[in-house]
Amino acid sequence: MPQPLAGPAYPQLQPPFQMHGVNYNERLLDGFQNQHAERVNQWHNRLRGQEQVEDQAIQQQEGLRLQRQEQQLAEDHIHQDREVQRQEAVRRQVQRQAQHADLQYEEQVCRAQRAAQEELERREDKLADQAHRAARDAVDQGEDLNELVAARNAPRMPRHQRLANKQNIANRRQAQVICQEAQQPYVEPLYCHTLHNMEVECHNCGVLHWDTESLTSSSRIHPKFGVCCLQGQVRLDPFQEAPAALRCLIRGVDITAREFRDKVCSYNNAFAFTSLGVKIDHDVTSAAGLYSFLIHGGLHYSISAFHPPEGETPSFGQLYIHNPQTALFLHNENNRGHGTTPATMLEIQDNLEQFNPFIPL
Repeated sequence: MPQPLAGPAYPQLQPPFQMHGVNYNERLLDGFQNQHAERVNQWHNRLRGQEQVEDQAIQQQEGLRLQRQEQQLAEDHIHQDREVQRQEAVRRQVQRQAQHADLQYEEQVCRAQRAAQEELERREDKLADQAHRAARDAVDQGEDLNELVAARNAPRMPRHQRLANKQNIANRRQAQVICQEAQQPYVEPLYCHTLHNMEVECHNCGVLHWDTESLTSSSRIHPKFGVCCLQGQVRLDPFQEAPAALRCLIRGVDITAREFRDKVCSYNNAFAFTSLGVKIDHDVTSAAGLYSFLIHGGLHYSISAFHPPEGETPSFGQLYIHNPQTALFLHNENNRGHGTTPATMLEIQDNLEQFNPFIPL
């Protein structure tokens, strides 16, 4: 930055010198002042020029900084894209490995099936030879002539007919063995059949299955199931936890909870919205032993009108249009003699009115 200029050094003038009415001392002083003003203006102009240069340099530096930031952001985006591509490549590789493992497993299964088929054919040929010999021996002993005739005519028959004759002979022999085994006294087996653990999880909904419930089109490594969620096509919201009062009735150990569990069917029917339309087999449901619910034909639910017929008491969904006191009274009257208690009925009704989303409708 240029240093500020000092003012001009005024000359040491002599006493005023005038000629022809002109004061030369004043003119000389005015000249020095004008020269000093020009020098000050030049200094200010140079200062403004340097400030403009510095501003341009600062703007250039700011532009370079922004450019470097944009370049860094672009490099970060490129790095992220490369990382995503790498992860996608790893996922595809894992998927290819899984498919390769499935193909290997299917190939092993096919080889095992072919080996089993070949072994079955060898056994069939062996059984056919044994049948030929047995038929020949039977003819020698006068037992069965048809088997010998079939054995002698076998070379002249088509292959499928020969195989059919061999299979028929083997079936007859097996039937004889089965009949002999059936005539033996029954012996209780020493082992117990088991279904193993229900521990195979559906990867769509998480439901546990037995291994034999998987679809035939799936592999043992990646089993698929259709009885739970139709391979992910059906998605249901998870069950919500029951209210605390109902949990106490379901899991409690006091007298009220035990009475509720013993009469749970009566309580369920008391607060049902619809009636069950079904033909029940009372010979089975009323028999001794474990309770069995057996029906004939179809099962449906009947939805009645808002108001009952003339002279009949409201029931099922007709009770929910009344106030809580009237509805509770009708619930108790309709279930009189079924073993329900008014206190438990009141507690269930309060919970239903508080948590059931369909009652306000």
